[in-house]
Amino acid sequence: TGGIVGCNDGTVANCTNEGAVTSDTYYSYVGGIVGDNSGAVTNCSNSGTVTGTKSRYAGGVVGFNNGTVTNCCNSRTVTGDNNVGGIVGDNGDGGAITNCSNSGNVIGEGDYVGGIIGLNYATVMNCSNFGAVTGDGYVGGIVGRNWGTVTNCSNSGNVTGNKYVGG
Repeated sequence: TGGIVGCNDGTVANCTNEGAVTSDTYYSYVGGIVGDNSGAVTNCSNSGTVTGTKSRYAGGVVGFNNGTVTNCCNSRTVTGDNNVGGIVGDNGDGGAITNCSNSGNVIGEGDYVGGIIGLNYATVMNCSNFGAVTGDGYVGGIVGRNWGTVTNCSNSGNVTGNKYVGG
């Protein structure tokens, strides 16, 4: 489920979503711009709330990413279960997130909650988080749980969790 595109294998560029994006389906991909991305998302912004009740992947811009997300921003609250991020819920091993910023609050009911990415297997560069981040475990200002590379990123939002919490 996405504010602009549900599943992207091509290019989504210069798009804006201002409407609420909601899914209450188990293991769904929910994003303010794209739900599931294997292509390119560039110069897009989301200012609508993103709610993934029971969702496995919820992001302010992209729910699940295996492509590129560049120069994108989110300014509204993102809520989900696990793998919740201000920009991307889950960044797969083929994904790259560059020059993105989040100023919305990020709230996860479970684990892997981050100001930029909930769960990262790939590359995150030059990203900033300004929103508050709240989850149970593996909660971070930039990435909740990282298996990839995080370079030149900054966080100024409050981070709250019960276990494995980092600014």
